[in-house]
Amino acid sequence: MCSGGFAKCLGISLLPLSIVCVLCNILLFFPGGTSVDKDNITVQVWYFGGIIGSGVLMIFPALVFLGLKNNDCCGCCGNESCGRRFAMLSSILFAGVGVLGAGYSFIISIVAINHGPKCLVFKNETHREWSVPFSNGDYLSNTSYWSRCLEPDGGERPAGSSMRGLLWLLWREWSSLKIRRVRRYV
Repeated sequence: MCSGGFAKCLGISLLPLSIVCVLCNILLFFPGGTSVDKDNITVQVWYFGGIIGSGVLMIFPALVFLGLKNNDCCGCCGNESCGRRFAMLSSILFAGVGVLGAGYSFIISIVAINHGPKCLVFKNETHREWSVPFSNGDYLSNTSYWSRCLEPDGGERPAGSSMRGLLWLLWREWSSLKIRRVRRYV
């Protein structure tokens, strides 16, 4: 059975999501909405998780899924002689590429949340020191460290940085559910 309509719907939904991921990764280069020196941006931003993983590697499956509907699952690139098997094989291979891209982006995001952002921790007339005060993995759990950041504006709050903000909200909801379950059994 051919599911070309579902493939087209999936392709249409993947395209804007991949564009949003690329834009979110680009925004990470401007913490607090300002331009900073390239040495003052965390290394995880330079891994381009949103641009490569969720952007470029997601556009390929999206375009293949859109093409499946146009060819009615019968052929590749408009050539009817390729057959349904090749169309299904190509959709499976490109879906695998999409899964690899999503996995790459997810792993980079988790590592970035664990380390937290680079921020200005000390400044005087002659010296400015940028570092990662959250390197012990306590970026989300210990909010008192956020006040150590002088720039960007009192520390980069999780909700101010796209993917990190989403993962922070998921983590907060998950931890509150875990606490509610523990209280229920106690």
